[in-house]
Amino acid sequence: MKLSTDSAVYYIGADGRRHAFPNSKIYFTWYSDFSAVKTVSASALASIQLGANVRYRPGSRMVKFTTLNKVYAVSAGGQLRWVTSESLAAQLYGPNWNKQIDDISDALFTDYSYGADITSAGAFSPSAQMAAATTISTDLGL
Repeated sequence: MKLSTDSAVYYIGADGRRHAFPNSKIYFTWYSDFSAVKTVSASALASIQLGANVRYRPGSRMVKFTTLNKVYAVSAGGQLRWVTSESLAAQLYGPNWNKQIDDISDALFTDYSYGADITSAGAFSPSAQMAAATTISTDLGL
C-alpha cells in the first residue's frame, strides 16, 4: 500500500502493522513489479500503526554497509552473515557475484542482526534461503 500523495510503499503484516520498504532495491527482492500495490489516503495510512522495516529477502542479494568493508549474505530473520572471501562469494552467487551486492545505509544497521561467518559454500545456500522466505511476515517473525 502507498499514500496517494507520496511514493512510500508499505507492507501490511500479519500483525496488522504497516512495515516500510526503506528503498526500492529491498522491495524488488520480494516483488517483481508494483501491480499489487494499493494507493490509500493519508488518513487510512495514519490509522495503521507503524512496525519494523522490511529487510532484504533472504538469499536474494548480498549487502554492504557503506562504512564497513565486509560483504554479507542475508539469511532468515534479517541475519547478516559475512561472506569471508571473493572465491566463496563466486561459489555462492556465481561469476557475477560482485554485481549482486547492494550498498545499504548505516541508518538500517539496527534492522539486522549478525550470524555466523560463511567460511564454506556448504554453510549457506542462497536458493534455499529464498525458498524458505515465502512472506515478509514470516521473515519479520510475525
